[in-house]
Amino acid sequence: MKGIFTISRRAVSTLSAAEIISSNLSKGSFKPPPLSPTDPIRIYSFQFSPFAQRVLLVLDYKDIPHQVVNLHLLSKPKWIYDLNEVARVPILQDNRNRLLTESLVICDYLEDLNKEKKPLYPPDAFDKAKDRLIIQKFNDSAMNCFLLIKNNAPIEQIAEAFKRLYLNVERKLVKKQTPYISSFDTRAGMVDLMIWPWLERMEPISIILAAQKGNPLPQSMILSKYIDKMLEIPAVRRHYKETNLHIEWFQMLFRSIATAGARSKSP
Repeated sequence: MKGIFTISRRAVSTLSAAEIISSNLSKGSFKPPPLSPTDPIRIYSFQFSPFAQRVLLVLDYKDIPHQVVNLHLLSKPKWIYDLNEVARVPILQDNRNRLLTESLVICDYLEDLNKEKKPLYPPDAFDKAKDRLIIQKFNDSAMNCFLLIKNNAPIEQIAEAFKRLYLNVERKLVKKQTPYISSFDTRAGMVDLMIWPWLERMEPISIILAAQKGNPLPQSMILSKYIDKMLEIPAVRRHYKETNLHIEWFQMLFRSIATAGARSKSP
């Protein structure tokens, strides 16, 4: 969806997506040492994971000290299974070397530990529950989109899933008539940060769909304004990646999925 972003963002990266992830810990690498009681929390991440991006946004937004260890998800080190039995990021490791997985669980944990730092949920219990419900429903739809990609589903099916995903966000904004989806109304909350990584990917996904299917995602001025509003948040800007980088990563992912599929069919 070229031109959907209308405000100035950070300078275009001089590195390609392949170069960005080239130094990530991969197959054959050594497992990082345990944390000591004085260490900040550690996040195992991947630069192009929307789920890991959620956690990094919350950490940055709330100014929580942390360290990041980036893993190569196309060449995973064997020891990732010691941290998460399904070998997915994000993974949180605290200074007692306890582990948490799943982006929504980690983000709620960080919020509960640091409620005094820019709270991301409203104080009213009912409003908080409503926001969590929106997040969960969105997460189910987002997971479905990426499972379709992972399972090499027909491009028409993938396009329709993403169309529904973004349409539901648009409907929430139309219904609320506020700058943000969060119950705070006048400022971003957990809902907005949990949705953002997929809005950042809307333009590259649309370009990819247009190239493969001939039909990009429908343009939306409502979502365009929401995206511009979200990009005013410093944490969002700091973790933003350019459209060309997302496209390159998706292409790498598609090639990897196609190769894996071909291997599974070979005798």
